[in-house]
Parts: sequence; structure tokens; C-alpha cells
Amino acid sequence: MGALLFSLSPLIIGSAVVPVQIIIDILLLKSPKQGLLKASAYVGGMTTLRLLQGLIFGLILTNSAAATAEESAGKSPVVSTLLLVLGIFLLYSSLQAVEKGR
Repeated sequence: MGALLFSLSPLIIGSAVVPVQIIIDILLLKSPKQGLLKASAYVGGMTTLRLLQGLIFGLILTNSAAATAEESAGKSPVVSTLLLVLGIFLLYSSLQAVEKGR
């Protein structure tokens, strides 16, 4: 049982930290002086940091043995294009939902 809790501890800590980020963002939005600008900068900074983390980890993990073994069975350009189009469609849909709320 102890090994299970130890292996799940990163997930437990992550689940406890995520609501704190949302609370910080809400408090920034409610601030009287330039709340929207501060909240946008906060979200933009978090997004940039996560993109950089993904880039760094991606560069590190592409040289792993598992990645080279799967290299021959990579996704075709058709699948990649469909995923890109789906992502753009989801972004467009979310922007429409935000505009309806205003």
C-alpha cells in the first residue's frame, strides 16, 4: 500500500496545485487596476513555460531507445494534418463560445 501511495504522490500533489492556479487567475481578474491585463499576462506566462517544457522534454525524449524503435511506425502526414485541422476547429469553436458569452 505504501508503494502505491508513493507512486501516486506526484498525481496527488498535481491535483492539489491546479486549483491554486485557477484561484490566482480569478483574483487577478478581480483586481481593480488592469485585472484583465494581469490575468492575461499570467496565463500567457504559464502557457509559454509549458511550451518550453514540452520542447525541452521532447528534445530529450526523442533520443530515447523507445522513440527510435517506434520511428519506423510513425504517423502518416494525413493523420497529422487531420489532427491539426481538428485542433484549429476546436480553437475556433471555443472562441465562438467566448464571443457568445459577451
